[in-house]
Amino acid sequence: MYIVTVLLAVVTGGAGYIGGHLVDYLLEKGYKVEVYDNFSSGNYKSEKAKYHIVDLSKDKFDFPKGSMVFHLAANPDVRSSMLDIKGHYENDVTATLNVLEAARKSDAEHVIFSSSSTVYGEAEMIPTPESAPLRPISYYGLFKMFGESLVEFYSRNYSTKGTSLRLPT
Repeated sequence: MYIVTVLLAVVTGGAGYIGGHLVDYLLEKGYKVEVYDNFSSGNYKSEKAKYHIVDLSKDKFDFPKGSMVFHLAANPDVRSSMLDIKGHYENDVTATLNVLEAARKSDAEHVIFSSSSTVYGEAEMIPTPESAPLRPISYYGLFKMFGESLVEFYSRNYSTKGTSLRLPT
C-alpha cells in the first residue's frame, strides 16, 4: 500500500507579478495550487492552478483543509496609501485578518505573510537588520506592520504557524 501526500498551497494575490512566479514555482515543486485574487492589480493565470475571484476584504471564502497559505494579496502602491487610507486599510489589514481567520478555520499548516521593508521607514542601515526599529512613514508600511502583528497574534493564540517576510521594495 502506498501513501500519497498531496501538497496543497493557497496563494492570495497569485495573479500579481510576485504571486504569479510563486504559483509557477509551487506547481513545479508538485504542489496543488489554489489562487485567491480579485485581479485588480494583476492578471496572471496558470492553466494548472485553480482560481477563485474574491475580494479578501469583503467576500466570504474558505481555504481547503490543511493547506499552506502564502498571503501576498495587498494594494501594492505605497504612494497611493497616503491618499486612499481607508481603501488601503481594507485591502491590507482587513484582508489579512480575513485570510488568517480562514486559515485558522481550515487548520492551515502555515501562513506565510508577505510584509515589506517599508515597516522600517527610512532605513539607517542597508541591508537593514531585523532588529532595526519599526518606524513606517507611509500607511502602506504601517498596515504591513499591523499584518505582521496579526500573524504573530494568530500564531501565538491558535495552532496555525505563521511567518512574516519583509520583502525589500
